[in-house]
Amino acid sequence: PHIVIASGGADSNCILQFSDDNGSQLSAIGTLEGSVLTLASNSEMVFKTSSSSLDTDSNIRMNISNTGDVLIKEKLEINKGLKLNVLDEGGAPGDTAIVDIYGYEGRGAGIKIRDSANSAASSSDREWFVGSGYAQSGFNIGYSATGANSSYSAQNKFAITTAGDSIFFGDVNISKNSPKLTLRDTNATAGSYPTIDFETSNNQGVSLYHNEVNGELPNGAGYGLILSPSDENTQ
Repeated sequence: PHIVIASGGADSNCILQFSDDNGSQLSAIGTLEGSVLTLASNSEMVFKTSSSSLDTDSNIRMNISNTGDVLIKEKLEINKGLKLNVLDEGGAPGDTAIVDIYGYEGRGAGIKIRDSANSAASSSDREWFVGSGYAQSGFNIGYSATGANSSYSAQNKFAITTAGDSIFFGDVNISKNSPKLTLRDTNATAGSYPTIDFETSNNQGVSLYHNEVNGELPNGAGYGLILSPSDENTQ
């Protein structure tokens, strides 16, 4: 067999050609048309490490199938940006632009963000984690000032359990015009009602605090804290 690189004649556009002893082309990888270089084969392209056992799957680092699927065994580093752009080709799929993240044994699967790692001045290893953290099974957002163990529960700033319960590890502030917090009980059974639980760890009680702009109480022109029944209350 022969290997021909950028041959002349009828095969002048061929980049890499495999031929038998009679010069008949067995297969070819790549074409050059004008300034466009195309690397492809009829089956797939496989990039392996320089090992004595290159035929083993463990040495494959990148594999491009004939359907266009790309398998990368280690890390892919992109120095600018990554964009998923799914065109509408008709039909009604349940999903369009999707990133699948598969892990194992609950050892943390998600996205880590270091917004100041490459700063020219005052760079920082501070790190946010978004995903399903180490040994947590739910969804959580974690933060580490040093970049260490940001997916661990000790670093959680927000978490959603598999039951849908939400846990905030800090103050919750709602800032907008006429803010509203609604607790809606979807259980129609008699005796069921929304509940606000106050829990402390130091037996010091709780404080329900209202701070109005002019600080006046109900006997003045302003208002303090008002608890009023609902017109829809049927109990």
